[in-house]
Amino acid sequence: MNVIPIKAEAGITGFESPAAEYQELGLSLDEFLVAHPAATLIGNTAGDSMVGVGIFNDDLLIVDSAVEVLDGDVVIANYNDSFICKILDKERGLLLSASQSYPPIVINELDTLQLEGVVVESIRQHRKRIKGFSCAGIESLGTEYQELGLSLDELLIEHPTATFIGIASGESMVGVGIFSGDLLIVDRALEVRHGDIIVANYNGSFTCKILDKERGLLLSASQYHPPVAIKELDTFQLEGIVSRSVRLHRKRKEVFSCLR
Repeated sequence: MNVIPIKAEAGITGFESPAAEYQELGLSLDEFLVAHPAATLIGNTAGDSMVGVGIFNDDLLIVDSAVEVLDGDVVIANYNDSFICKILDKERGLLLSASQSYPPIVINELDTLQLEGVVVESIRQHRKRIKGFSCAGIESLGTEYQELGLSLDELLIEHPTATFIGIASGESMVGVGIFSGDLLIVDRALEVRHGDIIVANYNGSFTCKILDKERGLLLSASQYHPPVAIKELDTFQLEGIVSRSVRLHRKRKEVFSCLR
């Protein structure tokens, strides 16, 4: 999987790579991930029924109740007094999972269904996990964004002066929930560990792989991509650890325009 580093604006220096420091770019996760602060909820997922769309157990969901619900949206719904995360099939009146292990749910006349919002983004936690926001089948819908008492930057960015954001390209890391087009939050201050998901400059290209320190390999999370052995003549520069990745279930042009 290749990584498209976010370009530094004119005058920004300090990185050997083209990736710009998160803080120096003036980026804010709140600004481009939360479109409607007063109508946004955050929750942890539970279960594996949505892995096909890149939502895994214990991911963080950003749920927007102000956007229009479209056919095919990933939604949070109160279905017969239980909160669930599903794909809405409006035409056939179904709630769909993204796994063959879970059959469609037919919405009947006697069912109670309340759509709580659209899942606009989900956040994979590849390193330190943040819990405490109930959602999608636990006890309650979640925590109101405005009641968090802290920003997404404070919640998700541990080392602002050592963090950059990249855009994933390719499908070699889907096994760990990183899809093409996902945003990667890359931390250069974390100590690299065996099995970490990393961004590296490998022979002049930015790549996202799993680091096998013991065998000197760069591993993909797909059976279609063989391991890459780091050889003596290769140029290899570790750029940072992927601490989290953000999947945009509702792609917004303004997200990418403010990153480039």
